[in-house]
Amino acid sequence: MIFWVIVFLPNALIDSYSKFEELGINGAWKLFMVMKDRDVVSWNSMMAGLLKVGQLSEARKLFDEMPEKVG
Repeated sequence: MIFWVIVFLPNALIDSYSKFEELGINGAWKLFMVMKDRDVVSWNSMMAGLLKVGQLSEARKLFDEMPEKVG
C-alpha cells in the first residue's frame, strides 16, 4: 500500500497532467520535483510529457539528469 501511494499514484498523476499539454505539464513538473522516490516510470512519464508539448531541450536535460540505474 505504501509503494502505491508514494510512487504509483504520483506517476499516474504525472501522466494524467501531461495529457493537458502546456497547462498540465506545469503541474506534472511540480509534482515530479517534489517526489522523494522516483522510479523509471516517473522519469519516463515526465520526459514523455515534456516531449508531447515540444519542450525537447527540457526533456533532454531531464534525460541527462536521470540516474543510470533507477530502481
